[in-house]
Amino acid sequence: MVSLSLQNHTLEDTLADTQNRYGLQMNQLNMQLQQLEAQLGDLRAQAERQRAEYQALLNLKDKLEEEIATYHHLLEGDEGDAQGDRVEFSLDQALRAAPPPPPQTLKKVVIINQEIVDGEVVSQEEMEVAPPNGPADEEEEGTWSPPEQEVTSD
Repeated sequence: MVSLSLQNHTLEDTLADTQNRYGLQMNQLNMQLQQLEAQLGDLRAQAERQRAEYQALLNLKDKLEEEIATYHHLLEGDEGDAQGDRVEFSLDQALRAAPPPPPQTLKKVVIINQEIVDGEVVSQEEMEVAPPNGPADEEEEGTWSPPEQEVTSD
């Protein structure tokens, strides 16, 4: 009877050790499962972000293609009467898309009339004359000359 009791006690200890080992393994496997589920959630979120980004880029591409087609029609002189050819733009979009106007430069001509006696300037008179053609970018170089004036010497 003592031997059976001892054998029973040994078997109970072995069972407890086995349960502890399997419990530890089960905890480790549960931790791995939780980590893998977290990674899967992260991957799904990343895939959704990439899908949304791809969709936004695809929409942008479509709008740019429509705008390019509109510019082609405008450049070719087509009216684009078909419904699908018309693309509407807001004033804000048009202002942002339009290139800034080129800087306008004006040519200013000043005639300086100096009276010089013995190498020294005795009097000086300035007269501003506007070129007849307006802005400098509309006229050709060397086509304008100042009006003739009398030159007097003392």
